[in-house]
Amino acid sequence: MVTMFVAITDRSWFYLLSAAQPDEVNFWQPSGGKAFRALMPGELFLFKLHSPNDYIVGGGVFSHASNVPYRWPGMRSAPRTASSASPTCVTASHIIVATRI
Repeated sequence: MVTMFVAITDRSWFYLLSAAQPDEVNFWQPSGGKAFRALMPGELFLFKLHSPNDYIVGGGVFSHASNVPYRWPGMRSAPRTASSASPTCVTASHIIVATRI
């Protein structure tokens, strides 16, 4: 059986990263201080666009996740787009790293 995790991402952010074609992608997700345990290293981490474009657009091989304090002055909510205005304060987030496939 194959284990995978599907993360929802913003279309503009996807296009920005697609143009850059990085070897590694960092995905930000609010954590509430809890560890990301959905995947083990080597399992698939996939990206799906928000509605109305509900389809998988890419993915990678999960490497690791870290809980980090996330603080960006002026931020009112989680940054969800490539053009997010200056992001108040989220106390913890997952930074999930996957190698592009």
